[in-house]
Amino acid sequence: MAIVYKIFDKSYPLSSGIYGALRFKDSEKLAIVQANHLAIRQEMGAQHLLMLHHVYGTKIVDADNVIDFSYEPDADASIASKPGILLSVQTADCVPVLLACKKSKVVAAAHCSWHTSLNNILMLLVEAMRVKGASEIEAIIGPAIRQDSYEVDAQFRDKFLASERLAQAFFRKGNRDHHYQFDLPAFCKLKLNQLGIKEIMDTGEDTYSNPEKYCSYRRDRQQGITGNRTNILSTIMISND
Repeated sequence: MAIVYKIFDKSYPLSSGIYGALRFKDSEKLAIVQANHLAIRQEMGAQHLLMLHHVYGTKIVDADNVIDFSYEPDADASIASKPGILLSVQTADCVPVLLACKKSKVVAAAHCSWHTSLNNILMLLVEAMRVKGASEIEAIIGPAIRQDSYEVDAQFRDKFLASERLAQAFFRKGNRDHHYQFDLPAFCKLKLNQLGIKEIMDTGEDTYSNPEKYCSYRRDRQQGITGNRTNILSTIMISND
């Protein structure tokens, strides 16, 4: 068995980039979602695809216990030790973090918004992996909004630092008075390092400044684009191969 992962962005031709069935009511859109799910599963050789409805909380789904994979539970992270279950995270600026222990064959995926990151979703997820026997855990940080593109106001910074003083290093002065550039991927790296995870591969790619390849919620909002947005899908699985 091997551990495989893939990040599906706009360059993947077999998917239209919409994955969350709970966002739609009409049968036409739901059929598109199901076709996208099928394309992803076939691409990865997965028996099941676990989709989550992200709610910016800290709930973790144990995919080993899931019976109905057509249901999208409210959660922001998942974990699996059984082969053939493709874990996934939908993002459009937030940080997708994929975790794996090759030795014990345990994988996990987290949707790291600033809310979930501040509330220690990575700590909870790593603890769940270690319960399943994971020891030497490696991490992948996928495409996300980067510091140059992520401007926040002083109120955001003060609220964040009130909960996490060590995050001071990840704020720098912005281009406007009383504004700062925040490095959320670097904050996620800090959290991983604190958990003893040193093997971290970061794609380093910025969703906001790369419209040809990546979706970006902030970019769409600034351009007045609303409605059914597309997403990046970051996936990881224990393969049967």
